[in-house]
Amino acid sequence: MSYEKCKNIILKPKTNQIFITSATNNDRPLHYYKSEYTRSGALNFEDKLLNLMLSMIDGNIQISQLNKHTIPFEYALLKLRNYYREKNIDEYGEKFDKRYELYNKELSKYVDVNDFEKRRRFEQDNRKLVNEIKNQVLSNLYKTEFELFKNSIKEEIKGQYYLKDKFGRTIEYIKETNRGHSYRAYEEPNKECLLDYKLAYILKDRMGKDYEITKFEERQENRENFEDEEEEYE
Repeated sequence: MSYEKCKNIILKPKTNQIFITSATNNDRPLHYYKSEYTRSGALNFEDKLLNLMLSMIDGNIQISQLNKHTIPFEYALLKLRNYYREKNIDEYGEKFDKRYELYNKELSKYVDVNDFEKRRRFEQDNRKLVNEIKNQVLSNLYKTEFELFKNSIKEEIKGQYYLKDKFGRTIEYIKETNRGHSYRAYEEPNKECLLDYKLAYILKDRMGKDYEITKFEERQENRENFEDEEEEYE
């Protein structure tokens, strides 16, 4: 299956633009290029972001590098997938089929959708209307998912976090390998292990159920002992 390996996503709502830097997975060597996603001026920014969400859900755009420009989107995608797992794993497939069913139903108000030649000509001559029908169908069908996706991108969870394995050890994630995941384990957390929450969420999902996210709490000096020492000194 052909898809885009994406290493950068930039949102520009003020200019109604989304830019992605990606490479086609079939190319060797990979050639990354920056392009504007869905350049059509007929679509507003919300519609473009909705289409980006669907491209990610469908696997047509896959995050290949985790950085500040991709982590929010990979996190939002995982939130969506976990939403389907918790609610109904089959719902994604059902809605995928529903997209075309509902589109055809709306389009049939204007043209005989079973007449291939008439349909093709109508879609070519009425692109603005066709885009409006498509995006209205998608907006209604994926209303809940889209709100979750947008909120997850913007979500800010303060603090630093780290992963613990089932033995209670702190994990410093290194990289993914052909044999699994490379990491170092420590008895106590250190600065090398600390992560932003969204990155911790992504890595936990990749490594599996034997790992958990823990918030890092700095150890404070025991004020009572310190004060006792001051009194003894006086």
